[in-house]
Order: sequence, then structure tokens, then C-alpha cells
Amino acid sequence: MEHDLDALAAGVADHVDFAHFAYALAADVADHPENWENRNLETFLEAWGDFSRSIESWARNNGEEVPITLSWRLLAEMLLVAREYE
Repeated sequence: MEHDLDALAAGVADHVDFAHFAYALAADVADHPENWENRNLETFLEAWGDFSRSIESWARNNGEEVPITLSWRLLAEMLLVAREYE
């Protein structure tokens, strides 16, 4: 089953939505590894850390408020971006 990961991430509002998104992300890396810059856990977590450090720039570039607290949706967005973040 194909998933629109951007739409799923944008729709995450609670822990159930987040779990659904995480499962879709796992399926996507298995089905479409060519879309992932960071395919293994080590590079993925490193990219997630790098993205976390620059989240204010990401928010400004995407017309979002600079996040003060972590939401389920923001957590989903962080995972989504970490697939390709360099």
C-alpha cells in the first residue's frame, strides 16, 4: 500500500496517528529505499540529530512557527525529514 508520507506527517495529531505514520515510514524504506538518503539506523539517527539542531531554520523555511514544545506532528515531521537530511 502506497502512502503519501507528507500528508500523513501533516495529519499527525496524537499517538495513534504517530504510530500509523511510523509504520508507513518503515514500509516506505523497505519498498522504496532509493528515496532514502539515510537508510541505516546510524545515519538516520545522525540526520535526525542534525535536523533537530536546525529546526528553527526548517520552521521558518516552511512557514511554520518556531516550535517551543514537541508535538506528535512535529515528531512525525522530524522523522520524515531525517530520511534525506544531510
